[in-house]
Amino acid sequence: MLEQDHIIPRAKLGPDTRQNKRWLCRGCHDYRHARDSILESAEGEFKSIERGYGNQAKLTMLLFRLGVLEWFNTPEKILANGYRTYWDLPGTHYSRWYEAIKMMKSRNPFKAIIAEEGHQATLARGSSA
Repeated sequence: MLEQDHIIPRAKLGPDTRQNKRWLCRGCHDYRHARDSILESAEGEFKSIERGYGNQAKLTMLLFRLGVLEWFNTPEKILANGYRTYWDLPGTHYSRWYEAIKMMKSRNPFKAIIAEEGHQATLARGSSA
């Protein structure tokens, strides 16, 4: 089954025009929205880390989820097996990461030190001063 996808999502004020629509199979459409959601959450957490109050354990969890989602959902795998969520792997569940995230919130031993190198930002362990 094919579904219409807005290239620039309506939630981000993308127009409801033919030029902004494409047809995707249901699995690819589900994957696209899951990936976008994880990327948006990871970007927000990274910005919080830059400001000094984010949580690196939570960012690590989100990036791990993204990797699992990418691994499960290559176009060939979607065609053969359908879309699979990252929830299919228990290691991605929040409950598996809760203690690390809670510990990082209470101790927060990391400061975000952003070193701009071209278009890449590097996160380094900082002093707790």
